[in-house]
Amino acid sequence: MQKIRKEFITNPEFDPAKVANASSAAEGLCKWCMAMEIYDRVAKVVAPKKAKLKEAEDELSSTMKTLNTKRAELAAVEKRLADLKATFKEMTEKKAQLEFQVGIHVVGLSNCSIAFVRMHLSYETVWHSTLFIVKKKNLESRK
Repeated sequence: MQKIRKEFITNPEFDPAKVANASSAAEGLCKWCMAMEIYDRVAKVVAPKKAKLKEAEDELSSTMKTLNTKRAELAAVEKRLADLKATFKEMTEKKAQLEFQVGIHVVGLSNCSIAFVRMHLSYETVWHSTLFIVKKKNLESRK
């Protein structure tokens, strides 16, 4: 490429219009050489950009894989959280129900305790009364 730039492109006679007077094939070769020189300059500018683009695309691909992995992990954590929330709600409702049932049983036991005390007192009263009557009859029979 250096030889073409040095010997041909800088030459004022190397112009497709001037070369066309000599030969149409030479005109085509002249245009081709000029196009190749332009392509070479552009390719040298574009090549590092292509390399950076490839590097950026590779990094993007790697980052997207990591992102997708993290998204999957996040989805699993969100599902676990939703399951835990549902379980928490269910257990909270069950706790409230059990507390209500305990309250009913406590009231029932209180009522039972009161009934037991009343029954015990009634039994004691009857027992003492019966004992008193038996003692009285024993005393009377001895006389």
